[in-house]
Amino acid sequence: MDHIAHYLQKDPLKVRELNLVPANVPRLNVPPHDKNVVQEDILPLLKEKASILQRKGEVEEFNKKNRWKKRGLSVVPMWHGIIYYPPFKYGMFVVIYERDGTVAISHGGIEMGQGLNTKVAQVAAYTLGIPLEKVVVKASDTMMGANSAMSGASLVTDLCCQGVKKSCEKLKQRLDVIKAKMGEDGSKEPSWEELTQRAYSENVDLSERCWVAGEEVPEDYDVWGATCLEVELDILTGEYMIKRVDLIEDCGRSLNPYVDIGQVEGAFVMGLGLFTSEVIKFNPNTGQKLSDGTWEYKPPTASDIPRDFRITLLPNAKHPRGVLGSKAIGEPPLIMSYAVVSALRQAISSFRASNGDTEWFVMDTPITVEKAHQLCEVKPEYFQF
Repeated sequence: MDHIAHYLQKDPLKVRELNLVPANVPRLNVPPHDKNVVQEDILPLLKEKASILQRKGEVEEFNKKNRWKKRGLSVVPMWHGIIYYPPFKYGMFVVIYERDGTVAISHGGIEMGQGLNTKVAQVAAYTLGIPLEKVVVKASDTMMGANSAMSGASLVTDLCCQGVKKSCEKLKQRLDVIKAKMGEDGSKEPSWEELTQRAYSENVDLSERCWVAGEEVPEDYDVWGATCLEVELDILTGEYMIKRVDLIEDCGRSLNPYVDIGQVEGAFVMGLGLFTSEVIKFNPNTGQKLSDGTWEYKPPTASDIPRDFRITLLPNAKHPRGVLGSKAIGEPPLIMSYAVVSALRQAISSFRASNGDTEWFVMDTPITVEKAHQLCEVKPEYFQF
């Protein structure tokens, strides 16, 4: 898209907008959409929130006035498909302790900071209609969650939440029968603890297992988003600072906005590392990996995080195909980190153009500090008063 825009001398965003996937294009198991969410909802909102038109003018003005520092501003839309591949299967076990009504869950996923256990507990509490404090998530167990797949591909949270929801729905059906009986006795509305104790006394099974595979798996769906990123490049050193990021993502009906915003931030910064600093090096003769520590391999650190980082979850984003209307959040934001490459290209192009070079040039990622400096092609004769 950037190359086409350069050849046609057009705004890269305009070229991208003209080439967005039409709404009526079906994809695998996902039916055609009634609208293009990026085009109709996300980009108009992003243009307003990020003041894109105004800031483009400010970037151009800055570049005219500054010789050795240049800025670039890039907007990248995103369309990410969530596909439930057959190997992703998870087992889970939900039990209710009759005496105090505690709900304990053991699932086949691995909590690694993505908020899996938090969302699983929330889904259980919501489905059963009880306080979140009543739910406890136990450690993953190969007995309870036998044969569960790896945790990855943004799918484990969706599938574990789906399994817990199904299990809790079956438990609730049994408990509703007991609750109706208690109502017939003329009793007042029972507390959760009274209900579980009565169910136990009537020999109701207060445990349920679910194997999330086949028909139990939710339907495939799409995730939409867009990012506006502004970068400032020091031509003499190749160092650059991400001044501001505005990102909007469609998370459906977020199960937990705090978790999801944190996941967007984390995935985006991880993508910044992928596209800028993380170079993998091998010995050409032996194949030995040389970038096996932070002396050679550079993940993002504090100074790589955008100075101004604004995340918006698309409001009023209905998603009937997801678990309680939610969407996966792990991987999609990483894709939009590519905006840093486009923004750096604009900054570098501005400097090269000021020296009479307007030709297209190749920018292979990762764009390290050294590579950014080299692409500027600074020459000794440029250093004069």
